[in-house]
Amino acid sequence: VPPRYNYWTIILNEKPTAFRAYKREDLMPTYRRLLAKHPSAALMWFSKGRFWVITGRRTVIA
Repeated sequence: VPPRYNYWTIILNEKPTAFRAYKREDLMPTYRRLLAKHPSAALMWFSKGRFWVITGRRTVIA
């Protein structure tokens, strides 16, 4: 299986976790559970070697 270069991932304590998925919906149950215990958790898109924060119509490089 080739590595994935474009995926959603959960960031916890400013570090990426092993939770990754191409579809955001696939990560939402896990993200909600982690967010309950760790309010600093974030869901970010990884592409082109960078993490991207995507909120609505805005895209920000993190």
